[in-house]
Amino acid sequence: MRSSTGVRAGRLRRAGVRRITGRLIGDASYFDDQFVAPGWEPGNLLWWYGARSNALSFNDNVVTMEIRPGDAVGDPVRVSFHPHADGLRVANRAETSSRRGGRSIGIARRPDLNGYEIWGRVPLGGAPVRYVVAVEDPAAFTLSVMRDRLERIGISVTGQDQVVYDRDLLPDRSRRLVASHVSPRLVDLVRVVNKRSQNFFADQILKTLGAFDYGEGSFTEGADVVRDLLRGLGVSSRSVVVRDGSGLSRSNIVTARTTAELLVDV
Repeated sequence: MRSSTGVRAGRLRRAGVRRITGRLIGDASYFDDQFVAPGWEPGNLLWWYGARSNALSFNDNVVTMEIRPGDAVGDPVRVSFHPHADGLRVANRAETSSRRGGRSIGIARRPDLNGYEIWGRVPLGGAPVRYVVAVEDPAAFTLSVMRDRLERIGISVTGQDQVVYDRDLLPDRSRRLVASHVSPRLVDLVRVVNKRSQNFFADQILKTLGAFDYGEGSFTEGADVVRDLLRGLGVSSRSVVVRDGSGLSRSNIVTARTTAELLVDV
């Protein structure tokens, strides 16, 4: 099944678009530009469960890094990303070892590269190594994937990518809707959050609550909505500290009494 990004790119071509000469602008203004909540541990930021929250997101803001051996012993390993994004970079210090050599790969974030660093070895002819890792800049990643999808179906893009977090900075021109994509229902998203413990969905929902109720898609405003809900149920919010939706922040606090009150009231 094609991704929604690929589907929308196809709709552009069917609408007659063959070339984009201006900037490819990503409007991320529905949320703020704070991707990570206070209290997140640095070690969480590499992996899929530490995916950043952003109004312009794709593929849960993660990629699968695939590491394959080179053609000969001593060659650098080959690294690819799925989905493909030109903006992702890798400092590659991993080598191809002999067929009898073991497989050992280390990986770390490299925010300065908007990517990663790897080291270690993969045996010649060995199976690929795969990691699901979070991207550093979700909106830039989304635009990069969109550009790739456009070019794959024959739509050339000559302008630069630009992410906008302030709606006032968007070009003041008439716009024409060519394609759209509708989110699943909230109940379906919550089911994924609760059954699969999907941190990214939880943070996206929290920020959406803040944007919808208070006009600011932030962790802070989303937390205010949660506290308002608790007060509306008659549950004291004084013993609750909400820093994010995922629960990754070590600053989240809730007492046993408040949890019990909430369970009774609902």
